[in-house]
Amino acid sequence: MSNVDRAEIAKFEALAHRWWDRESEFKPLHDINPLRVNWIDERVGLAGKKVLCA
Repeated sequence: MSNVDRAEIAKFEALAHRWWDRESEFKPLHDINPLRVNWIDERVGLAGKKVLCA
């Protein structure tokens, strides 16, 4: 049993090569990312914490 939607995977694979292009259709997401990161940092307080890998 799997909950993976192959069509959904294909859709995002088709977009993946443009994700890091800051002038692509994802520009609004890149533009708001500093706001998101600051909001998370203010509430979670990760400064000085160590990230553990599973």
